[in-house]
Amino acid sequence: MTRLLIDEVQQAALSRHALDDYPQECCGLLIGASAPNGDLQVHEIVPSPNLDVAGGARAFEVDPAVILDWQKRTRGTGQRILGHYHSHPDGPAQPSATDLARAWEPGQVWLILSVLGGLPGEGAMPALMGPIVAYRYAESGLDKAFEPLELAVPDAR
Repeated sequence: MTRLLIDEVQQAALSRHALDDYPQECCGLLIGASAPNGDLQVHEIVPSPNLDVAGGARAFEVDPAVILDWQKRTRGTGQRILGHYHSHPDGPAQPSATDLARAWEPGQVWLILSVLGGLPGEGAMPALMGPIVAYRYAESGLDKAFEPLELAVPDAR
């Protein structure tokens, strides 16, 4: 199984973004490279504003200007946009029907963060991070699916 290598500092940054944007979905890009063994190494987390037309309550749209900027920045560097991340406020860290309907680029990583239990109001319980799970989008003919990726911390060498 292909692994998505993402270190603790990057995971903490993802969690902070998801908590900060709660109860809306956060989103952004995963920049990195493929290893010779097929693993995908995340080198940079790039937050994006969520431009979803419904306000980001149950969907996300990464800013196209951010995508274009990072396509230009990584050109010729060996780095690329591996995929993106987004949160599911008060939902599971698994692709939704909306995610599947909006997926279009085979091979792209979909990292999903679950944020649970935030309650509004003074003294209320803050949102808590649930699991972080990674998938890769695949197509076969007319079939569309998300395949699980193993999430791993890279070796400290």
